[in-house]
Amino acid sequence: MRVVQRRGEVVETAHQVSAVLVRADGAVVEREGAALVVPWRSSAKPFQMEGSLSLLPRAVVEGLSSVELALGTSSHSGEPEHLVQVGGLGARLGVAEAALMCGAVWPFGQAARRAALAAGASPRPYHSDCSGKHSFMAAASAAQGWEPDYRPPNHPLQVHLLRRIQDLTEGAVVGTVPDGCGVPSFVLSLDGMALAWARFGALTARGEGDLGRIGAAMKGAPWFVGGTQRVDSALLEGTPLLAKIGAAGLMCLALPEAGLGLAVRVHSGACDARPAAVRAALDLWLPGVLPAGLLDPWCTVSDDIGRLVGRWEVDWAS
Repeated sequence: MRVVQRRGEVVETAHQVSAVLVRADGAVVEREGAALVVPWRSSAKPFQMEGSLSLLPRAVVEGLSSVELALGTSSHSGEPEHLVQVGGLGARLGVAEAALMCGAVWPFGQAARRAALAAGASPRPYHSDCSGKHSFMAAASAAQGWEPDYRPPNHPLQVHLLRRIQDLTEGAVVGTVPDGCGVPSFVLSLDGMALAWARFGALTARGEGDLGRIGAAMKGAPWFVGGTQRVDSALLEGTPLLAKIGAAGLMCLALPEAGLGLAVRVHSGACDARPAAVRAALDLWLPGVLPAGLLDPWCTVSDDIGRLVGRWEVDWAS
């Protein structure tokens, strides 16, 4: 599969794509493109979140709201309500903003970043799109009495998370690399990612365990997983799918009732090409799941004043 961006009728860019659809029992249902082994990046957040929850007192875990659970999986845009809720999450978990090791940054979302700059704000850890995940990691480390810098791969928290994810993916992880927010990112095949998401979806459908609660929270509070005009939030809200972007052109999805997981990766890492690839895979392999037109806003190209000048489309023959 190749995604092309047309400006007018001229192909301006082209991007190879790999995708795989896997059942919860590990069987590959469909495959397109080359086999890839790549960092999981933010598409791993529900599983990192589940591992952190396993180290917290159960009374704390049971008291978490859907919004708080969704934030733990999020790559949020840093909009005002995101910051309010991340601050509230920190208060509930007993974790100060300074304890988050994601760094003081500007908001991930362009509109939120412009607003912060216009208001004369300074970069802060809560702005980080990973601040929800880091809040839970910091809380889990504190609950266990571990070193407060939870980022090193040999930190007990990261060893614990890797062990749990290896169990879920049947040993698919071949190593780790530093993620953008400083913690380890798992390196594994698209097949392993899709398998994890298929099992995540199945647990969500059954309402089973912390992963089941996390999936239900993502569906119940989709805006807190991404934000305004974010593609995974739109998929969570407008379809029966679970969905979560990863960096560098990755997206992982699950169809919970069918126990199916889907991993899609743009080889070049171009995130703008990702929605067209996801739309094509869903329309071909899971027809009827994606409402007509839902991803159209992410599959068009506009000029600086908003006029339509091009589109993203898929060439299956390439």
